[in-house]
Amino acid sequence: MRYRKKLIVVDAVEWTGDNFQAIDDMVGTALSNYVRLTLGGSLEVESSANGRKWIAKKGDWVIRTPDDQIYLSRKELFEKTYEVHDG
Repeated sequence: MRYRKKLIVVDAVEWTGDNFQAIDDMVGTALSNYVRLTLGGSLEVESSANGRKWIAKKGDWVIRTPDDQIYLSRKELFEKTYEVHDG
C-alpha cells in the first residue's frame, strides 16, 4: 500500500545571516528560547520536540509547525518538501 503525506501548513523563514529578528518574530515569544545567535554570529536552532541542536547555514529554513514544534531544514530538502501556501 502507498501513502501520501497529509497537507501541513507551516510558518518558515529562510536564514540569510542577518535576519535573526524575522526568525525570532516568526517563532514567537513562547518559543524564542529555541533559536539564538551564538557569539560568533551563527544561528543555533534547537528542536522543541527532542532538544536536538543545529547550526543553520545561510539558505536553511527555520520552521514552526501548527503544533508549535521548531525545526531546521536544509534548503534542498525544504524546496523539495514545501511550496508557498497563501491562506
